[in-house]
Amino acid sequence: MLTYSTFSVLFFIRNGRQSSEKKSIYVRITVNGKRPEISLKGLF
Repeated sequence: MLTYSTFSVLFFIRNGRQSSEKKSIYVRITVNGKRPEISLKGLF
């Protein structure tokens, strides 16, 4: 029996909540349709 799995990584930038000048970097990892979002430390 064959099984297939999918995997993808997406990096994106979001504006900070308190100041529009600071931005946060997020990464979304998708495995077989399940996708948590993780915020990377540091504001840029």
